[in-house]
Amino acid sequence: MEYRTIKKTGQKVSVIGMGASSIAESSHEEMVSAIRHAIDHGINYFDLAAGSAKAYAAYGRLLKKSRF
Repeated sequence: MEYRTIKKTGQKVSVIGMGASSIAESSHEEMVSAIRHAIDHGINYFDLAAGSAKAYAAYGRLLKKSRF
């Protein structure tokens, strides 16, 4: 995965992100699988702005276990 460094914080952010707007249409198992796959492949930028509340719980459970 390629990353960009945020100058103010030094944090490295993946150049590919994952949005939440359509993932909420999936089953819980599919959501968990997709999010886990993204994390396993180095994605650490998740845009939840246009997402559904249904997806927030899946993101929360998986991301709280991950340290980027």
